[in-house]
Amino acid sequence: MTGYAPKRVVFKGWSNLSLFNSAFSKMKFLDLFRPFGLRTTIASSLQEVMRPGWFKALSLVTSFIVLAAPLRAQFVYVTTYGNNTVLAYSIGSNGALTPVPGSPVATGNLPQSVTVDPSGRFAYVANWYDNNVSAYSIGSNGALTPVSGSPFKAVGGAISVTVDPTGRFAYVANYYGNTVSGYRIGSNGALTAIPGSPFATGVSPGSVTVDPKAKFAYVVNIGGNNVYAYSIGSNGALTSVPGSPFATGNQPESVAVDPSGQLAYVGNLVDNNVSAFSIGSNGALTPISGSPFATGNEPVSVTVDPTGRFAYVANYNNNTVSTYSIGSNGALTPLSGSPVATGAGPHSVKVDPSGRFAYVGGDGQRGNGIAWAYSIGSDGNLTSIASVNGIVNAQASSVAITPLLPPFVYAANSGNNTLSAFRTDNGALTPAPGSPVATGSLPESVTVDPSGRFAYVANFWDNTVSGYSIGSNGALAPVPGSPFATGNEPKSVTVSPTGFVYVADQQDNTVSAYTGGLTGALIPVVGSPFATGYSPLSVTVDPTGSFAYVANYDSSISVYTIGSTGALTSVPGSPFTGFNYPVSVAASPLVPFAVSTTNFETEAGTPATFTLSDSFTLGKNSTGINPLTEQVILRIGWFAVTIPAGNFTQMTNGTFSFVGTINKVTYNVTIAPLGNNTFKLTANGTGKDLTKLGKQVPVLLAIGFNGGSSTAPHKQ
Repeated sequence: MTGYAPKRVVFKGWSNLSLFNSAFSKMKFLDLFRPFGLRTTIASSLQEVMRPGWFKALSLVTSFIVLAAPLRAQFVYVTTYGNNTVLAYSIGSNGALTPVPGSPVATGNLPQSVTVDPSGRFAYVANWYDNNVSAYSIGSNGALTPVSGSPFKAVGGAISVTVDPTGRFAYVANYYGNTVSGYRIGSNGALTAIPGSPFATGVSPGSVTVDPKAKFAYVVNIGGNNVYAYSIGSNGALTSVPGSPFATGNQPESVAVDPSGQLAYVGNLVDNNVSAFSIGSNGALTPISGSPFATGNEPVSVTVDPTGRFAYVANYNNNTVSTYSIGSNGALTPLSGSPVATGAGPHSVKVDPSGRFAYVGGDGQRGNGIAWAYSIGSDGNLTSIASVNGIVNAQASSVAITPLLPPFVYAANSGNNTLSAFRTDNGALTPAPGSPVATGSLPESVTVDPSGRFAYVANFWDNTVSGYSIGSNGALAPVPGSPFATGNEPKSVTVSPTGFVYVADQQDNTVSAYTGGLTGALIPVVGSPFATGYSPLSVTVDPTGSFAYVANYDSSISVYTIGSTGALTSVPGSPFTGFNYPVSVAASPLVPFAVSTTNFETEAGTPATFTLSDSFTLGKNSTGINPLTEQVILRIGWFAVTIPAGNFTQMTNGTFSFVGTINKVTYNVTIAPLGNNTFKLTANGTGKDLTKLGKQVPVLLAIGFNGGSSTAPHKQ
């Protein structure tokens, strides 16, 4: 359920402009915005309304806002203890792996395990020899950047790392220390030891995992032939459950819990089998009838697919993966195609969150490749896709995959001054933890930033905007400094693709503009607020981040260009008239690229130069690109350039080319077709100094109505 009187519906990410007019009912196409590269449509209501604001004294309003946080691309990470790195790959639509910019990334010595937090924002690597944990932030393109303070101290022989499903705590098994270190995860991914850490285990702990409900942690002890089970306290502290430890086979190497949280599986290296347990309400383990179940030689890693129907075991010494169906009681039955061949020395097996692909990491120096990809059939059987080769002495030790995050939905409730948060599962709405949360008085509009990390609410009576961080489970927490002052009667709030926040101030006839900081805090843009028409009711930004649009109750639409600082400048002819009390404005989305991988390099000097490359694949709904007849927009951080339609030429090999000068910057841009709707853009610029952009630079490329955004590592 939402709160009382939720507010109006909008959708984010657009390239067609749609206007909702309150006083007449017809549809028409407008040509007046075509000079700015946007198709425009007017839609209207069936009912004339008074000037908005007259209902300010009413206790409820009959419209609502719903916005969904975006899905992220998926990535695979592989630790390689042979050369002390972590490899990063994007997952293609067919499951194949493509290196992301900046891969591989240095770790500590002898990295043994890698994991990703539930939000997909952070990755953690346990470094055996250094007795510590490396922490990285994950860029939108999958690139890894060390977080401040990394690496973080563990105890002797850090061999396994995991993050609990809430994303609040991380746990590291210390092989030589016979302990588990527990950490609280900060907002920037940094680790802080929790009270009582480290916690005692059995002899030589080798693997640690947490159940899907974040109630229990399990640690296999290689030297003790058992599993320790712990309950997890509200502060992350571990307490042994009754009956712990629980006996396994000889030399247990890996433990996995099924998605229901009712079954646990342990791979026993010496016995060549898997012990299976049911999990009691208190976390205690009970062997399942028929357990243990036979595997190949030296099972070192076990995992369960997201449906809970299939289990997979990597057999190190005979270069296979055993595949099983899981019965109603948790018993394992080999599939018809089991076992499946891998390369030499498989160490780790993981299934991607969609359940479509499996990935295995192994010994690069012993055979063909260090990572192998498989598609998963409806019957659970594996079919080889490809291997990753050419990395000398890599010796993969662990594989992790970023989560397939569901979108979250947020509704602003004007009747009780709250914001409701929901998780969407197959379209159904499930309240997020802590929902609803308090807003200011009379929340009129809610929006989510393009990264999916922050939500903002315009509070009409308070003259403020409330800012919230979005947790991995969709839960909301106020950002530092929230709420933030606006003009009088803020009616609508939106976030541009490049992170600028705009608020329509109805009473002041202005738009307030802000930059969004790393924490989600809002800082006013120089020159803000900016004049609009009379009684602005709605504001939106086109998907390229180039233009802002405001619907004014005086039957006009104000149109602005967005500068590099977020400042607004009216376009010639603005405001545009001929509307009939428009109350809402939106732009339809670009057709997103299926894959976009970018690299960015700058060089200071006279003149300064920069080079951007973007390898992209068109989305499934794309009808193709034609730079001969379509404009090309390129945005690198705060810098943007638009190459108007008609400026590209096409060479005999099919490559599109533009050479010319725009705003005193000389460009040499090529867009080369690579086949299968994949292209590579290379843009060289001379005469613009971009060396002061950060280490990770947001990039947006739009060709006609196709486009994509990513984060590029900055090489200088």
